[in-house]
Amino acid sequence: MHGDGPVAGWAARAEPGQRVVIAGPRGSMIVPVDYAWHLFAGDETALPAIARRLEELPAGARAIVFAQTGDAADRRVFDSVADVELRWFDGSEALIAAVRAVELPAGEGYAWCAGEAAAMATLRRVLVDEKGHDRHAIRAAAYWKRGAVAHHENLDG
Repeated sequence: MHGDGPVAGWAARAEPGQRVVIAGPRGSMIVPVDYAWHLFAGDETALPAIARRLEELPAGARAIVFAQTGDAADRRVFDSVADVELRWFDGSEALIAAVRAVELPAGEGYAWCAGEAAAMATLRRVLVDEKGHDRHAIRAAAYWKRGAVAHHENLDG
């Protein structure tokens, strides 16, 4: 249950045995795994993609994960053979503040962010404009936008 969108409405009325078909992942891309480090940041809607990306990383890869959930019950352990540093946050303000405060590791890294449009646009600005992260080594996507239905936007420009 997430907000008041079409899927949340369907889920609230769903009966056992009803089916839903979900296509995707829309806009999915392959991220090379040979970067010195990876930073993943997102809200609840990004957790499946973060899990996938962590599973794809090889042993010894370094990953920093900043994950936001409105409900502590949504927090999970991710399967990965990579060296994962995981931090959980209750809201987008705390998530953004943590990314702003983190010292990015040495070497070439890749940042991947997904979630609410305004928060992800801010994270992209923090990483590229404030921290000087290479704008070609980041993917920021708006999986949803407060007040909008069926929103998905690539924020890389």
